[in-house]
Amino acid sequence: MEFARPTASTRSIAKFFLLLIAACLCAAAQAASHGAAPSVPAIHLAPGAGPYSLSALPQVLAPRGALTFADAAAGRLGGHPEQPDGVTVPLSEKDELWIPLRLHNASDQPATWQFQVPQPSIDEVTLYESRNRRWSESSAGDRVLQSQWPRHGRYARFEMRFEPRETRQFVVRVRNAVPAPVPTRLVTDAAGEEAEQRAGIGFGLVLGMLALLVAACLVQGVVYRDSAYLLYGAYALLLGFAFSAISGLTTQYLWGDAIEWADVSKAVFPVAAAGVSVWLVRALCRVRTRGMTLSNGSAVIGGGVIAVAVAFAVLGVVLPPVMAVAMGAAALTVLAMALWTWRRGDPVGLWVFIAHAPLIGLTLLVMLRMFGIAPFEFDSSVATSLAIGAILPLLLYALHQRSREFLAVQERAREMPSIDPLTGLLAPRMFADRVRAAVRRWQRSRHNAAVLYIRVTNYPRIRETHGSAAAEQTMIRAAIRLQGLMPDADCIGRVSENTIGLIVETVTMRAALMERASRLVAHGLMPLKDLVPEIILNLHVVGNVLSENPLEAPALQQALENDLASMSARTRRPIRFLEAGVSRAAEAEADDQELEAPTQMLGGTADSWAQSVPNR
Repeated sequence: MEFARPTASTRSIAKFFLLLIAACLCAAAQAASHGAAPSVPAIHLAPGAGPYSLSALPQVLAPRGALTFADAAAGRLGGHPEQPDGVTVPLSEKDELWIPLRLHNASDQPATWQFQVPQPSIDEVTLYESRNRRWSESSAGDRVLQSQWPRHGRYARFEMRFEPRETRQFVVRVRNAVPAPVPTRLVTDAAGEEAEQRAGIGFGLVLGMLALLVAACLVQGVVYRDSAYLLYGAYALLLGFAFSAISGLTTQYLWGDAIEWADVSKAVFPVAAAGVSVWLVRALCRVRTRGMTLSNGSAVIGGGVIAVAVAFAVLGVVLPPVMAVAMGAAALTVLAMALWTWRRGDPVGLWVFIAHAPLIGLTLLVMLRMFGIAPFEFDSSVATSLAIGAILPLLLYALHQRSREFLAVQERAREMPSIDPLTGLLAPRMFADRVRAAVRRWQRSRHNAAVLYIRVTNYPRIRETHGSAAAEQTMIRAAIRLQGLMPDADCIGRVSENTIGLIVETVTMRAALMERASRLVAHGLMPLKDLVPEIILNLHVVGNVLSENPLEAPALQQALENDLASMSARTRRPIRFLEAGVSRAAEAEADDQELEAPTQMLGGTADSWAQSVPNR
């Protein structure tokens, strides 16, 4: 059988059809390659290995709604390929991030792994997984009800089950309203649970200590009536809620199904804490008593920042530019008050500056990351916990230093009625109370005591001759000399203008008291140092030992006053003790008789010595 040989026209037609088929095949190949997912190598999950960081895998950023589940299942992921550097992804309300995954179980046993996105502030993370040619999806995130999460937690976690030597395909979709880092990792199920348990223990300790600190500050604020402690307690409470919101604890345990508030609270609590910090630093640095302009300005700025936080909570909307302005104003105000106080020589300003520097730096980094600027990668939960751990103890120390000064002033103010303002000794009323207490102790338990009155007899002459200033200086020197020479005195107080009283409970023998009183009188005759003109102290001492002459407190004090009044300025017996049943009038008469005869005293006559007393 013979076939006809092909003609030239037939060969030309055959070549045309072959070229047309080749062109169609090339066009089909190009169409198939267009929109396909980037080539993703399979990740081999070895048993006991991990965690695997997936940040270096190819990612695709596409407009929201441009891709559907069918496109993802078919591998047609159109958009702009992203090779993120692990710091931040330029997400927005109009974009979404797609991450294709191919995972291979390298074990001969079934394995369970966790896919994690450890960033609690991510709005929504959806995982598409294929099994037996059927695709399923599950979602978690800040804008997803906690009850709908595949696994409850602080951030999105998805369980992945593998059969032995099985290779599975996954697609991850991430949505967020602002730029944010999208850390992704794979860990074994057991390792993931252990890590969460350890983190739970750490968070529990931090929040427990914050709760105790808040309670202690509230109690101290009520006891001391100091509003600074109340502000510190409110600031610590808001920092605790801000830390819980940023780390995802409040979403997990408190308001997981209130998605609007769960999202807004991550901005409300930090902004409110910033506003309260302005008021707290204003109180710590005592700006109100030093600069009215800065005080009024800081009060207004703190109130304005708190008003912004309240507006965010009421409206349920967070405006990043407004939040950035509020946080920046609060930070600058705090630093300005701290530096201003430090420059005025108050160390509290330095402590406030050191305490706020880490938290303000962290806040600046978080705000920059919200606008797509991130110099380096960091874990916001860990960084926040470290900043809080630095600021609260330092601020508490500054508050303690301020409270010590405040309480010291209050203590001095309370003690002013009981202290003699000139000599620093007990006031007459308080000394009289101590005398009554000593008498009652003797009557109740026979606890012996001696009461001494020391009078500067030449005090009126000094005031008349040298003026009131010299007289007051004389009493101050007398009090100092008395405290130095009578170290056994349990209580020293001023009785009258020129009389000082002592209560001695440790040394009650008359001989020992006489020896100390003699030394005191002798030192009084020495001119006072550094006092112009030179002045000596002519001292008279009258005492009573309760065991020898028990008297009631009013009678005792009156008897001591009477004895001092009855003593002549030129007496040869400047030291006396009360005796039971002895007439003081007789002793006074004996003194007068003694003064009538020339008497040798201290190297001179009584008259010459008495005349020299006020003028030496």
